[in-house]
Amino acid sequence: MRLIIDPQNFADYDAYYSIVSNLIGSSIDSPYEWLSYKTFQTVGDIFVEPTAATYYVYLLNSIIFSIVMIYVVRHKNINSGGILISFAIFSPLMYFVTLRATPAYLLILCSIIFLDKENKKLSIASLLVAILYHISALIPAFVIIILMIKPVWTDKKLKYITFLIYMVSIIQIITFIFSYNLIPTWMSEEINASEYLEKYSSYADISQNFSISHYVYLSFVLVLFFTLRRWRAHIPVVMYSYAHLMMLIYSVMMISPVTAYRLSLFFLFPLLLVFPWNKILGRIKGVVYYFVMPFIFIFSLIGVLVK
Repeated sequence: MRLIIDPQNFADYDAYYSIVSNLIGSSIDSPYEWLSYKTFQTVGDIFVEPTAATYYVYLLNSIIFSIVMIYVVRHKNINSGGILISFAIFSPLMYFVTLRATPAYLLILCSIIFLDKENKKLSIASLLVAILYHISALIPAFVIIILMIKPVWTDKKLKYITFLIYMVSIIQIITFIFSYNLIPTWMSEEINASEYLEKYSSYADISQNFSISHYVYLSFVLVLFFTLRRWRAHIPVVMYSYAHLMMLIYSVMMISPVTAYRLSLFFLFPLLLVFPWNKILGRIKGVVYYFVMPFIFIFSLIGVLVK
């Protein structure tokens, strides 16, 4: 793929090029996402020339993604249909755009798998490394730690969480219709003024809050979540509880659609992998896997191109 499309054509390339250029031969000042910056710095120091170094950062990200996916395939609860669907929807974004966050997404996925296998030590280790890659991993890490303490949730509690999810989502849709912004101006100003949080200012940018595409995506996530209970018997207990808690946080985070979209990959990507797609799709699974998904992949790839 990289031989066909130049990395400079992907969204956020300029930002990554700037990071690599600034880190070559210099020190890392920010305590946040230290491992991401250390990776960029190491690759930059090896190849020196910023354009070449940025290219190899993309290549390294692709290799990491591929290795983790090969490992994930071996897990008993992950099916081939889930891999095809997740790959078609999310791989262009995770390969070519979210270079700092992709390792965090993958490590959170591994943490859930380890927790499902009752290996808490490896699960915690994955969480810690994920946070060092991207600060947004703090949110799913918090949820996973809750699940370590209380792995099984009663139907009554999960129904209550589901009720909250739909109520919050309705509020979000109403605010969209009436163009009311839920992010206080002072909060946006504080983020912009912070030395370490300034780079996250786009997540609280009021001008980005009311894109129809984000609410179409919210609808897709809600429909998927609505079918979750129907297929509960085929979904691991840990993933079922994790999806509920993360979906609640996601619905709240929709006050900033950019933040919510990036956050959704922490639970939607693992959830799609374990969904019993063969049973859901039935006789049309072949058509979906081999004819629809290639078009979804192409559409997703076009979506991350900027030129």
